[in-house]
Amino acid sequence: FKQKTAYEIGVRLVGSEMCIRDRRGPHAAAVFDREGRDFAPPAYDRFGVLWLAGTDTAGLPAVWVAGVGSTSLTRVALPGLNGSAVAALRVSGDGQRVALILRARSGRTRLALAGVTRDARGMPTRVGVHLPVGGALVDVRDVTWMDDITVAVLGRRSVDPAVRALVVPLARPTWAMAAVSNPTRIVSTGEGVRGLLVITQSGAVLAPSGGRWQEVGRLTGVVVPGS
Repeated sequence: FKQKTAYEIGVRLVGSEMCIRDRRGPHAAAVFDREGRDFAPPAYDRFGVLWLAGTDTAGLPAVWVAGVGSTSLTRVALPGLNGSAVAALRVSGDGQRVALILRARSGRTRLALAGVTRDARGMPTRVGVHLPVGGALVDVRDVTWMDDITVAVLGRRSVDPAVRALVVPLARPTWAMAAVSNPTRIVSTGEGVRGLLVITQSGAVLAPSGGRWQEVGRLTGVVVPGS
């Protein structure tokens, strides 16, 4: 693992490196806070582009990107929100789609997918129409791409008493993994179900093992390209 600030994750690491998101450095804080507030955890794609969702200085939902080596954020067009905030955003492994958790003014969350438009340099310029997925979900807290046709979420169906890890195939029914106490983040390392990691409120990192979750370490956060 390489310990980096949230901003350094986006502009320094490439390929399949995985790293810890430990804290925002002074430079990252200055760049972020100049653009907005209430930021969701950062994500970055296979091209090394950092994605950041939050609220702009006017209080409107927004998404920004920063390319490799860039020291500034560029806003991405994101139509059709209808007042919903982007609570989480993850880019697919091919860099062509995003999984979004959208939070309505009522507080209800939903999962959606959208295509990504890029310019000639490969920088994202627009996120397209949001297509709802995971219709059985009544609450969604975090999302990660497992592969091109499957995402995993921390969420809850109407039959679930609490938030848990759920696998959401895009063309098949959602199914539940073993329960875990106080999960806050879910990340995929790209190895199917066994490559999922859940981070709890106490900072424990859990991996699936024999139908249950086993602690493998304690970190502030983990970010994987395209997850």
